[in-house]
Amino acid sequence: EMLGEKIEKDSPLNTFLGSMRNKSEETNTESDSAIETVTEQLKSVDINITTNVHQVYGFNRSMTNFFHAIQDDFPELVDIEHPETTKIEERSILRHAREDEDFDEERFIGDLFGADDDPIYTSALKFLPHWKVKEKIDKTSKSDKFAFTSEENEQLMSLPNKEYLEFTELETSRCLLAILDVVLAYAYDLRITQGESNVESAWTIRKLSSTLSWLDEFENAQEVGEAFIHRVLTYPYMRNCDIGLQVIKDVGEIFAQGKRTVLRCLLQTHQIFNKSESMYLLNRLYVTDMCVWLQKLDDASVSKLAYDIKKVADEFNIAEQIRWNLGKLVNEALCMSE
Repeated sequence: EMLGEKIEKDSPLNTFLGSMRNKSEETNTESDSAIETVTEQLKSVDINITTNVHQVYGFNRSMTNFFHAIQDDFPELVDIEHPETTKIEERSILRHAREDEDFDEERFIGDLFGADDDPIYTSALKFLPHWKVKEKIDKTSKSDKFAFTSEENEQLMSLPNKEYLEFTELETSRCLLAILDVVLAYAYDLRITQGESNVESAWTIRKLSSTLSWLDEFENAQEVGEAFIHRVLTYPYMRNCDIGLQVIKDVGEIFAQGKRTVLRCLLQTHQIFNKSESMYLLNRLYVTDMCVWLQKLDDASVSKLAYDIKKVADEFNIAEQIRWNLGKLVNEALCMSE
């Protein structure tokens, strides 16, 4: 059966590919090759979309039909165009295609060569985040004196008292990787704003998190790290590999300190979203449950993921793990500057 026969006429995938074809006809860009790439990827996926069948999403796939009630009022809450009908296995394919389309080569080169002259970049790398402060205190006192602030304790008390059925190993991994994805986005924003979240913070965290912006899922920490770096290079104010890799190292340290430090990051994310006129809905979809469930999780699972994150940071290879030929872009920019 041909791929085109499997995709329904009004399916999310068909709509997306059609928009790319239209853009290609108008601009005569490389969209045709992007279409071919997406189509090839889809051949390995069992495409059988029924547009009136609602898909699952949210924390541990616990929600459906959420967007029907709010999409008219909050059309830009997520980047995925058809959240109710796009199947889980298709989300990353569509996300990759959108990232490839949105990646700005000139902006990347500008941020690469101009970073050292940007005070936000230099300050971000020098910034001492709260987990670094805790690390220093622990080394000095030789004891773990972690304590939530009174404000954090109030937040914890305000969370719903929920019980969860015992998660399978796969569900536990999926939820932890989603938390990792969100904490990476949070940690990037924290460095860029030097701990002073602003009106852009909710957008930045949502945009950098594939979980929040595309309702996407991951199978391992490497996938999360790769998705994060691609989005760092495509969307936020500072699109720089060094910042992205530093944040992955940061989050490895966060998870190594245990679930209380991870929970602190999630609580701050929850607070940032609650101050937004639209992003507070992401708490309902994901972050509130993340905060509640994490408290019930054993420390061993968090420690295991900390090891995986450190490995991702130590072994990340930009040339091999980024879909775009960044080396070629840099060489071309250097030649033009000579």
